[in-house]
Amino acid sequence: IRLIAAAIVGSTGMMTANAQSAGAYLDSLDLKGGNIGLSVMRLDGTPVVERNARQRFLPASSQKLLTTIAAFHYLGDFDNSGWPKGTVLSVEVREDAESLPDVRLIGTGDVTLSVAQDCQNNCLSSLANALASSGIRQVDSVIVDDTLFRSPYRPDGWSHDDLKFAYGAAISALRADRGEAAAQISAPRNATASAPVFAWSSFPAFDVETSAVTMHPGSQELELDLQAGTNRAVFSGNLPPGTSLPLRFGLSDPSYYVGQVLRSMLVQRGVSVAGNVVRAPLPAGSGHNSRVEIARYALPTPDPISTIQAVLHDSSNVDSETLLHHISLTLSDRTPESGIWLVEHILAEAGANEFEYNIADGSGLS
Repeated sequence: IRLIAAAIVGSTGMMTANAQSAGAYLDSLDLKGGNIGLSVMRLDGTPVVERNARQRFLPASSQKLLTTIAAFHYLGDFDNSGWPKGTVLSVEVREDAESLPDVRLIGTGDVTLSVAQDCQNNCLSSLANALASSGIRQVDSVIVDDTLFRSPYRPDGWSHDDLKFAYGAAISALRADRGEAAAQISAPRNATASAPVFAWSSFPAFDVETSAVTMHPGSQELELDLQAGTNRAVFSGNLPPGTSLPLRFGLSDPSYYVGQVLRSMLVQRGVSVAGNVVRAPLPAGSGHNSRVEIARYALPTPDPISTIQAVLHDSSNVDSETLLHHISLTLSDRTPESGIWLVEHILAEAGANEFEYNIADGSGLS
């Protein structure tokens, strides 16, 4: 794309020659069955160069450009309230019972929250430290509140094969490390070992079975079957002795995972947690309806530049889908549908024919 752009950019007097150069360059490419669509025009709409300009293409990650444009258009500058806020931890007691307080972790669509051991900014550990330093030594449940967006989901059109990888993590208003969990698998040099060693970098995300992996010298061929509807994954293939691989998995329920990590962090800091991780809102009649907040801690508001960098430089699908949700929230919609409609409105305002496009998500993975 850069070479094509370089062939096109020039003064008005050289535009025709540059367009011919771009066309010749496109003709010279061996696309191995692929195809290129190109449309370049002047600001007045006069075409400069076109190649398959009316053919339909899957947008892939170029969709992120439209999502970013729509974010600036509808969310405004970085001081606008529409951009993500910092993750919040609140401590709540129930009015009608002498029970232990609950801890509520509130997701704001912050894409920079991290549970990594080497975390430097926007760390979940900062919230755990704040609670432990407050003097509270016993709590009941850890409530994960991801209700800013609809419950964790993946957009329509995301392939099943994508879901086990980091770039296919589910979308949630509360997540850490972009909805991913890091791990490592290693094949010992010891020939008597029966299976590779698998270790999570943080809290275990699901059960992993490695007994089907051989450890023979030769090529590395590792396959993962992340079984749908279960909390179990099976590795197969071959991992040569002495090989160690870092792995990242996309989580199906990032908010629940963050709650599990927070619970573990609190216990490590001497805070007793009697209950489990639960999701808000809780069912009516549970006794959790009348609450009084007795403490609140919040991480700093993240710099939106980090989100834009993750979208446009790292091509993060999760960050792009999060932006789409914040666009939807300008119409008070917790689903992505309003965001998709507003992105399409941007195209209509730019003069595109409504029959020339259809938008399925904010990232282009659909």
